[in-house]
Amino acid sequence: MGIDLTLGSEVEQSWLPAEWEAIAVELSALMAEAYQAHAPIPLEERDIPALDDNGRGYEALPSLWRLILDGSTRLGSPTMVGHMDHAPHPSGALTDALVSALNNNLLFRELSPFASRIEETLIEEFSRQLGLSTDTPGIFASGGSLANLTGLFAATGDMRPRLRALRSPCSCLMARIRPSVRRRRFSDYRQT
Repeated sequence: MGIDLTLGSEVEQSWLPAEWEAIAVELSALMAEAYQAHAPIPLEERDIPALDDNGRGYEALPSLWRLILDGSTRLGSPTMVGHMDHAPHPSGALTDALVSALNNNLLFRELSPFASRIEETLIEEFSRQLGLSTDTPGIFASGGSLANLTGLFAATGDMRPRLRALRSPCSCLMARIRPSVRRRRFSDYRQT
């Protein structure tokens, strides 16, 4: 007895290749508009429509995308300059759409064989460019805060026995940080 993988439900039937192509054309036009806008900041806030109890179907996606585009700051606009946040290159935005559809993550190699190989290759290349051994270990972090916390955890590697006793990485890290923070805080106000 096998599993029936044929498209049987209405939802599955509505996402045949022809429909994908049609809706992708609409999305690509909106993405192009986001990068060509000459008024990057919305002039007024848009109302968000009430949620429909029964949903509105895939046909509602273009109008949702229009709401998102019209109500968002367009960081990819040619007139948007000098902001610390910027829009990704269009090729990055399109690649992100594919990556989002795959929903692979680096939790296990089996869940992301290609992404894992990219991570390893980039870590080797960064190590080489920094003059380190190519077998230098490393990981990618999704942002600055997570990268800093990862660095703090790595730097407190000598705290492993205490970490196991506390059973909480955060409490171990805070136990390590708090005394130095207290010293700095009170030393700033100490009179000489």
